[in-house]
Amino acid sequence: MKNKIPFSMLVLALGTAFSAPGHAASADEPRPIYVRLKAEAPNPAQRTAPTPEVAGAMDALTRLTPGMEPLIPMSPMMRNYEDIAALERHNLTRYYKISAEMMRGRDAELLVKQLLENPLVESAQIEPVPMSIGDGLQADPAMAITRAAPGTPDYTKCDGAMAPTCQNYMQSPKPGYWPLGGVNAFEAQRLTGHYGANVRLISNEINHWDFDHVDLPKPFLHHGQYVEKPDSHDTMSAGIMFGQDNGYGVTGIVPQAQAGYTKYSPSGMVDLRNVLQAGDVVQIGVHYKFSNGCGPTTACWLPVEHVDVVYDAISYLTKEKGVHVVLAAANGAANLDDPWFRGRYDRTKRDSGAIYVGAADPVQGQVAWFSETGSRVDMFSWGGRVTTTDWKEGQHNLYTTAYSGTSSANPIIAGSVAWLQSLARERGLGNIPPKVMRQILVDSGNPVPIVNPARPIGVQPDLVRAAELLGGDSVGGQAPQAHVVGSAQANAGDKVVLSAADSTGKGLNYAWSSQPTLTFVEQGVKGSFVAPENAKDVAYRITLKVTDSQGRSASTHHGVLVKAKAAGVCANAPAWDARKVYNVPNEAVSYNGKVYHQNYWNVDAAPDKNSAQYGKPWKMPESCDLEPTPIPLPVARISGPAEVAALQPATLSASGSTGQGLKYVWTSLDEIGLQANGATVTFYGPPLAQDRNLTFKLAVTDERGRTATATHVVKAKAKVVVPEVIAPQAKLSGPATVKGGERVVLSGKASTGTDLRYRWTVPAGISAGALDQADISFVAPTSTKDTPYRFTLTVSNSRGEVQASHTVTVQAQAAVGGHPQYKAGTIYKAGDKVVNVGKTFECKIFPYSGWCSQSPSHYAPGTGSHWRDAWMQR
Repeated sequence: MKNKIPFSMLVLALGTAFSAPGHAASADEPRPIYVRLKAEAPNPAQRTAPTPEVAGAMDALTRLTPGMEPLIPMSPMMRNYEDIAALERHNLTRYYKISAEMMRGRDAELLVKQLLENPLVESAQIEPVPMSIGDGLQADPAMAITRAAPGTPDYTKCDGAMAPTCQNYMQSPKPGYWPLGGVNAFEAQRLTGHYGANVRLISNEINHWDFDHVDLPKPFLHHGQYVEKPDSHDTMSAGIMFGQDNGYGVTGIVPQAQAGYTKYSPSGMVDLRNVLQAGDVVQIGVHYKFSNGCGPTTACWLPVEHVDVVYDAISYLTKEKGVHVVLAAANGAANLDDPWFRGRYDRTKRDSGAIYVGAADPVQGQVAWFSETGSRVDMFSWGGRVTTTDWKEGQHNLYTTAYSGTSSANPIIAGSVAWLQSLARERGLGNIPPKVMRQILVDSGNPVPIVNPARPIGVQPDLVRAAELLGGDSVGGQAPQAHVVGSAQANAGDKVVLSAADSTGKGLNYAWSSQPTLTFVEQGVKGSFVAPENAKDVAYRITLKVTDSQGRSASTHHGVLVKAKAAGVCANAPAWDARKVYNVPNEAVSYNGKVYHQNYWNVDAAPDKNSAQYGKPWKMPESCDLEPTPIPLPVARISGPAEVAALQPATLSASGSTGQGLKYVWTSLDEIGLQANGATVTFYGPPLAQDRNLTFKLAVTDERGRTATATHVVKAKAKVVVPEVIAPQAKLSGPATVKGGERVVLSGKASTGTDLRYRWTVPAGISAGALDQADISFVAPTSTKDTPYRFTLTVSNSRGEVQASHTVTVQAQAAVGGHPQYKAGTIYKAGDKVVNVGKTFECKIFPYSGWCSQSPSHYAPGTGSHWRDAWMQR
């Protein structure tokens, strides 16, 4: 910027160039248009006015849009150079707005087309009506919960009957009652004792939350156009983020945060720079519906950044102000990587720094059907079954268990961002840059349980892990303590389970070891092993080491005596016990290398001295095998398809594997994403240009820690490229006016698309043949007045159908006597004769003749309320 400044600085000289008023009536509610001018312009220091080329283009733009106003009015007295430079870096000085009022009676689509043809215009967009994300998705009715009522539910409790309706999205990342885990907020709060007291969290929606709700705070900020009436949508979002920690209802992720509200609009987004500060968090619960959002004629919901001025406003907030912006990826079911979007959501080309949030179905454990997907979607969370606060008119104590959509996912992620930012300030780390915050949360996250490679949706953050990645001086507290509970003695072959559940500390990790060495089947809060066989009793010293989230550790020891196999004990019968009451007929025992079977009730009756064929407690002895039957080694077997089609699911099974107490580990040697569920695993065929063999490995481990492996090869078939079918576009041409009796031809041959089918709809009174052809013809009927006839052409193919319409006006024939039909809007002078309502009228002489051309409702001959002031009947 040594010798050039952006064209936006022209507003300093031309800020008054777009101010002429004017509008026309229209039946449709208009929407504003946002225009971004290009940056090229000569250095203002070398001129006092634009160059002739720039001046000509500006004059054309002024004539085309007399009501266009700068989005940010610029004045040399208002801002310093640094402020202007920051705005320029994000294009904000180059935006103009044509208000909705100015668009009344104008063709908005045509105006945008004309604007884009001007060499000074870089972007022009009609802003669709912004809608709350929940529009189109149904939720269950809200449930009234009265604060003062005894037994008011505490939805933070997730045990017993509360399990399906509690705040499951705040739980551990591991699946609980539903297949989808949570963001680990409850555990993060517990480990750190932190509840978001150091952050400001602003909800940006169409309407505000219920400021009088018993479980929600009042706002510290109310920005934008004031809205008197709250709504359910933002009330539900608010409960997720900052529901109060009061022992009833819901508890938000940051219940101690300063909660604010701003009404959504593009202009409001731009103005937020004046009220927000570094480290603030904004959640945007809004999306747009574009008529051609997902194709030339395919409407769908898209993120707010699809509107250029909103993208640039968000870019300014994140990069200049350090504000964290979290926005819903929208409920349009669109793949944002689709070529139709021309890289608009390619973060390598266009990244505002915002966090895009998708939604997962907690019941299915997979991407929600309605959620936007693609590489730009950074994170996801619960898109259904979300318990939070709710609102209805006059009721301030409502809750729902059915908040859904990216509506519910977005405030979960926004609350997570706010919690981590607040924790960073407590740890002395200050304000985390928005892109760094985004990466920490992504690095902490877990994928959706059932992964669909064709619909990427990012990860769901784990706040406990995110707090570890954040670093800084974490909260101290007591050092960890290790405790082990479990059996002190076991027989050879027994499974021994030890528990470390009584250990204390924050974010503990567990490590088990022993001397002599044992193979631990489980490593975690429980440690287990199978007692080995030894020739004599062996004492094992078990060591448990626990390490907390700060890296501090503690150890403890536990002894287990593994008894040697008793001499003379048969493999298929337990040793005789003198203290046991034997009252089970024919029960077998081992004694001195023999097997004895019970004959009748006895206790403390040694089998060798109390056995006989008849009349004794024990029957006659039998020989036995003193060696135990060897337990077979585990065997791994895989069954499943030999081929898989691109983007189609395939399931492999290990059900044919053998062994006792098997555990299964599945691996793809080709790094294919897997969804394992014990003995089965599911994957999707990758989209390949040619066939390729994929190798999958199975490892099974039995309860004694012995492992076997197997592999299975599946041929991934190349993706079949289906020839593109071009969507239809209807174009209808023909004359606009004809005379009665003329032959008229209307043509749809200019329509475009693959394998088109045609269907004409003709008005009553018109006879036309071959209504399934590209052209139709008919003879115009005669009429005593101008008569419009509207024709509709529908063209269709496998991509859908579209319509175009055309009106043909048949002109009136001259009335008998040669006088024309009266026509409103025509200038009449004294002596003019016309026909109306079947009668002839003559315009009076001056000065009465001036009324003949005026308002038809007053002066139309024969019908106007004062027609006699202007006309004489003949």
